[in-house]
Amino acid sequence: MKNLVKIPHKWLYICFITAMTSSGATFADAGYKKQDINESYRSGRTFIKYEMYEDALERLQLADNEEPNNADINNLLGFAHRKLGNFEVAHRYYAKALRIDPRHRGANEYLGELYLQTGEPEKAQQQLVRLHKLCRARCKEYKKLRDAIAAYNKNEAQSRRAKLTE
Repeated sequence: MKNLVKIPHKWLYICFITAMTSSGATFADAGYKKQDINESYRSGRTFIKYEMYEDALERLQLADNEEPNNADINNLLGFAHRKLGNFEVAHRYYAKALRIDPRHRGANEYLGELYLQTGEPEKAQQQLVRLHKLCRARCKEYKKLRDAIAAYNKNEAQSRRAKLTE
């Protein structure tokens, strides 16, 4: 919420999206075509941007009902659940996103991050290998997961050293 105070126009955007989708209005009513913009997905992404994960889940679930075989929607459902600590549910959504689109870089990255959070760095490394095959280490998803794995390994090494000195 503190980010919203700094950027009031973003807050107004969130209010606009929320009002339109909860009132039954669509972006088509504002001159947009439904096939161009899934308003539930779009507002879910906005809520995620501001770390409002429960609100994001509500919107993304509506989007998933409209388009159940959309890898992007399932990826963000996994992301929001992971941020809320619902790791098993997050894993199911990431797995579904990757069944729909095995080349989905975001789902591969976030699944790797989930593995780090659940203490499975070997599986995170496997996701990094997949991302390397997808983008040859040039994409942001590869770089972010690579950095997350490096930070995880550094923290693990520090924890081991701290235990030895106790």
